[in-house]
Amino acid sequence: MKKTVALLLALMMRCMLIPVMAEDSITGEWYASFMGVAITLTVNEDGSFQMALPGQDPTVGTWTLEGDQFTMTADDTPVVGTVTAEGITASDGGMELFFTREPIAEITVSEVKAAETVEEFYGDWAVTYMEADGIILDPAAAGMPFPQMKIGEGVLEFVAASEEDFMASLLNLMGFEATFENGMLNLNPTMEGADTTGTIEMLEDGMVKLTLSGTSPMILYFSPVVPAEEQPAA
Repeated sequence: MKKTVALLLALMMRCMLIPVMAEDSITGEWYASFMGVAITLTVNEDGSFQMALPGQDPTVGTWTLEGDQFTMTADDTPVVGTVTAEGITASDGGMELFFTREPIAEITVSEVKAAETVEEFYGDWAVTYMEADGIILDPAAAGMPFPQMKIGEGVLEFVAASEEDFMASLLNLMGFEATFENGMLNLNPTMEGADTTGTIEMLEDGMVKLTLSGTSPMILYFSPVVPAEEQPAA
């Protein structure tokens, strides 16, 4: 009997040490980041929610909370998450988001400026951000490989980041010719039948913006590559 009582007391203490949010404390604003993109989740007291990305129409639906299981349903599709004292973890299609009360800073880039000379573009450049549907992403956060870009006198070359990076081969196959005009580089392919054109523009903070038009439009933001010997000591 004593062992049974002791076991029940131990289980009760264990349950008391596992905090689970009540419905009235889960309402309000929650924030997560995916590939550097700030995602805002608004949980309303009336059982509805909104999930929004910067500049995009929000996803709306309903939510329920049973124990530590938080379920959001939109368009008849439920997404089940887990609630702890630290926040909300939600998984959908292999993508996992962790929401906290701490706001996430949005990724921003500087304004375009006209370069005074073509030499301002010379050097090695590494992809820092990409832009899709008006949203700026951090591809490194998802382990996405992108080629580096080498620019020099009569040189525009893309160097593969890994064996899985086929973009470099495709861009080099097009054989872009770059001409300096109106403070930017205008790109035209030399490969017969290629319809992709583009521009490389200088940004006020020293980054450059590569815009490719055509069948698959793309915008990439590059930062200058710092040689190893110039990097600060750890």
